[in-house]
Formats: sequence, C-alpha cells, structure tokens
Amino acid sequence: MVEYIHRVKREEAEVLLQDSDYTLGEISNYLGYANQSHFIAVFRRIYSMTPMRYRDRCR
Repeated sequence: MVEYIHRVKREEAEVLLQDSDYTLGEISNYLGYANQSHFIAVFRRIYSMTPMRYRDRCR
C-alpha cells in the first residue's frame, strides 16, 4: 500500500510540474509532504534532478 501511495504522488508531481504553474511549495503541500525541502529531496533521489530542473526539461 505504501508503494502505491508513493507511486501516485510521483505521478501527480510529474503532472503538476509539467502542466501547471504552481510553486514547489504549493505542490509539496498538495501532495502531503512535510515541507518543500522534503519534497525536493525525495524528488531528487528518485529522478536524479530537482523538481525545477524537471519542469524546465518538460516545457
């Protein structure tokens, strides 16, 4: 169950970074991360890049 929740959060983060202008703080809050720093750290560990770099590459 935990892995499913993590996967859904990853997929939603991808969509929000690609298709919205929400800030990282807004995205991390929406996805239920403790804070923006935690969201960035988790994202970087999974994708080997920051969320902003991911957003820049997808646009």
